[in-house]
Amino acid sequence: MDFPFVAGDQPLHRQGRSAIVGYLAGYTELVDVRDAQVRVVHTTGDPDTLVVEWHSSGIMVATGREYRMPYIAVITVGPDGISSYRDYGDLAAAVAAFTPADPSGEAA
Repeated sequence: MDFPFVAGDQPLHRQGRSAIVGYLAGYTELVDVRDAQVRVVHTTGDPDTLVVEWHSSGIMVATGREYRMPYIAVITVGPDGISSYRDYGDLAAAVAAFTPADPSGEAA
């Protein structure tokens, strides 16, 4: 998995099943995903590669704030399944949802 727009000191690339499982471990303790929907699937000149527009939404557990994250994923498949997954998520939406609201309801 590649994350070209990752924030902070997170790695841009995770290779192999164990690295991806480790990345996702504890995810549901951070994010309560309520919905995930594919909006559009685009074909490319390469029959093994698709571009997928999708979004997820839910609640950030630590803040209780709702989020809606749009994504673009570029997915390539090979004989053993997914060989490449590049994730272009809206990091500003994630940061806003992780930011606690102040008592007036505005982001801190």
